[in-house]
Amino acid sequence: MPFPANCEIAHVAANCLKQVIKVTQVDNLRQRDFSVVARVHLENGSITPTFIYKKVTAPWHCEAHIMRFVKDCGLPNVPLLLASKMSGDQAEILQEDVGTLSLCDHSDYQLATLTGLALAQTHDRALENAQYPQFFTRLDNREKIIECFGDIAYKLGALFPDYDRATIAGLIDSADEIAEQLSLLDCCLQHGDLYGENIVLKDGNTPVFIDWSYFCFIGPRLYDLATLTSGHSKNGTLGQYRQALIEGYAAGAGMNVEQIESMLPSVLRLSRLLFLQWLLVRVQMGITQTTVGPVRPLIDAVVNEILD
Repeated sequence: MPFPANCEIAHVAANCLKQVIKVTQVDNLRQRDFSVVARVHLENGSITPTFIYKKVTAPWHCEAHIMRFVKDCGLPNVPLLLASKMSGDQAEILQEDVGTLSLCDHSDYQLATLTGLALAQTHDRALENAQYPQFFTRLDNREKIIECFGDIAYKLGALFPDYDRATIAGLIDSADEIAEQLSLLDCCLQHGDLYGENIVLKDGNTPVFIDWSYFCFIGPRLYDLATLTSGHSKNGTLGQYRQALIEGYAAGAGMNVEQIESMLPSVLRLSRLLFLQWLLVRVQMGITQTTVGPVRPLIDAVVNEILD
């Protein structure tokens, strides 16, 4: 996606915030196929010294709806939505700037424990909300999880006719066991893409979960903890404090550590399945590359992770 001119960002912000503003600087934080993200600096005396601007296109434009919902249901530990605007298959979003310190690069045992507690608190608030809009995918019972496995396996075979049939059958066969275990967990809104790089330390010591986007869904409450405690490179230095994250979450959620540890492998396999789903969406859109390399070898690696 092309990066907007400063004057375009200023115009959108002024209209959304209903206030005359003067943009003094725009920092390009991210520019990808479906989104751009910027830190916008305003002249002294404005409503805020900086804010985060996002412009997203389909399928990512659902983020505007998601952030409104997150705001309306009062989820804690998330950036404040300042304003949003939707036009066709695009959305522009203005959010609170919570800072530049990512937990991916700045971690210690205490911060990891606080992050686990904060995540449990966010999930607990989400559990209080019984009504979710239709735009959220729901994987909140055994049957839906099994159906998800089958749909993704079918799509894999359709997009890659040469794919090993036994491997595709293995994906379908693995669904029942995983779904049976995950059905024991309460379900609520999950961030869906929670890694250390998506946690910013507000004021240097308060974890805030950013980038609530296309990946959000209604599913098992340990899903976000599973991605956060995985060995993924996007967790950075936080990977050294896996046990602190789990202990913090257990304390906040009223669960015991052994119970969580027993469930995490199945939840992590679900997370890899949903990542596989996203890779297949990219293939359908004619995109054969990702930020970490070609799509096909990545698909093979993810399938192996699910089946291992």
